[in-house]
Amino acid sequence: YIPRRHFICGRIPLPSTKPPGHPCARLSRFGFLINLKKSTLQPSQSLHNLGFELDLAQGLLKICPQKLKAVRRELGKLVVKKEMTCRKMAAILGQVRSFVVALPFLRAFTDTMCEFVNQHTTQGWDHVQKVPPP
Repeated sequence: YIPRRHFICGRIPLPSTKPPGHPCARLSRFGFLINLKKSTLQPSQSLHNLGFELDLAQGLLKICPQKLKAVRRELGKLVVKKEMTCRKMAAILGQVRSFVVALPFLRAFTDTMCEFVNQHTTQGWDHVQKVPPP
């Protein structure tokens, strides 16, 4: 039996010997035949993709330490440097936005960076300008 908190969908009452929220009961309802002797009913995989680790057993999305270190180093440049090109800011913005999958609240903190990058349309990619305050 898998606890209800692991499901995205709501509970559907089913006539089954399994608890109503059990995935086997749901799949059986839609015509799937499940061989319980050969099945593993607990998630056991861990997937690595694009610097993230998706741990299906624990239901976690983890960030690779090397990727986190690289982004911290780039964000440190925003604090130290007073001026920067739109091209460099766009590179930093791309790295920060790659974390939005794991940390959705980061999108709100990148609006100022987007405005800075969008100035390339009038001044060019390599024009040096002041870095806005955080």
